[in-house]
Amino acid sequence: MTESTLPDVADYEFRSIRSEEKEDFLKLVHYVFAEEPPSEEQIKDDPLRPEDTTVAFHNGELVATSGGYLFDMRWNGGCIPVDGVTAVGTRPDHRRRGLVRRLVTERLQMCYEEGRPASILLASMAAIYQRFGYGLASSNYYCMIQRDQTALQFGDVGSGTTEQIPFDKARPICEELYERSIKDRTLMIHRTKVNWDIRSKSKKKIYVVLHRDEKGNPDGYAWYGLKFFRRNHREDGGPEQELGVSDLVYENADALRGIWSYFVSHDLVGRIAIGLSSDDILPNLLIEPRRLHSLESDSIWLRVVDVEKLLDARKYDVPGSVRFEITEDWECPWNIGTYELDSDGTNAQIRRTNRAPDFQISVNGLASLAAGRYTLTQLQRANRAQLLSNQSSLVIDALFSTRYAPHCTEDF
Repeated sequence: MTESTLPDVADYEFRSIRSEEKEDFLKLVHYVFAEEPPSEEQIKDDPLRPEDTTVAFHNGELVATSGGYLFDMRWNGGCIPVDGVTAVGTRPDHRRRGLVRRLVTERLQMCYEEGRPASILLASMAAIYQRFGYGLASSNYYCMIQRDQTALQFGDVGSGTTEQIPFDKARPICEELYERSIKDRTLMIHRTKVNWDIRSKSKKKIYVVLHRDEKGNPDGYAWYGLKFFRRNHREDGGPEQELGVSDLVYENADALRGIWSYFVSHDLVGRIAIGLSSDDILPNLLIEPRRLHSLESDSIWLRVVDVEKLLDARKYDVPGSVRFEITEDWECPWNIGTYELDSDGTNAQIRRTNRAPDFQISVNGLASLAAGRYTLTQLQRANRAQLLSNQSSLVIDALFSTRYAPHCTEDF
């Protein structure tokens, strides 16, 4: 079928899949993302519920997919329900027909009707989702460091103890530590039993190291795996194993020191692979932080679905008042208007107003600002916001600051 003979978007059927259509759904998703066809076990264990999908059919055949996980997400001390968009794809012979736009728009409408003020996703191509109003909310930093270059400042080992413990024994401790650690974070997801089960069902062996403080209380953990990174011997004769960290939580620098020193004690490990947020303290502890060889990549893209609910649920750490205007929003036109935000230094009231705004901002710019990824000053320099009053952009930057850099460790 050539592009000129493809049907118009009006000729497609849009709905959720039925349970018996889950296999066809997953087969198309795996094809789009160049994965092996799903096994019977993958189809059975896949956590995406049929009723949480939005797909397109043509002549009874599934040709475009999307879905969403119903997450509870931390929001700078607050918590909001979000749609974690996933599995967006189109069969190649049905592309360029506006199917993805229709699927995304329907999911945003659904979010609004269900009271979910934001949609989040990990983008296969950022260009696609920026067209739909998604703004960059966080970045990840993938680091690879040679084990012989991992020395810490002021001595390697902090106080307390580290031990490798069996996975089944470790999991409830890790769950409690994780929930404690994300309280003041932005974009971190509350993990359900399903989320933890997915993490634990890795094809490769997962090991767990637990750190305890001087009183014996758990204050940090890491999940990690080991693998060979070369088939042949290294030219320098060094060790060939790679230690890959898949989950790291620590409540203080001593816990990180202890866990890091434990990693370094693996004599047959040649390098350590780890993902970090932009404000992680590890680079501050290393004698040679440049040896991390950090590679930045975009992570969470956030779509503002309901301005008032999104900003009302957020916590603010400085008092202040500001007015802003959104002049256009094609997918969520109910967001268009001028808003006034008044913060008492903890909570804020946000309401629509007829008063003149202090700044105008694009809807994807507001996503980046509210998440703490970019300041108003940065957005203004990029022409994604415009200051209209004598209000200082630095004051507004402080109002929208977050306690920690936005960061999400979930893969969905």
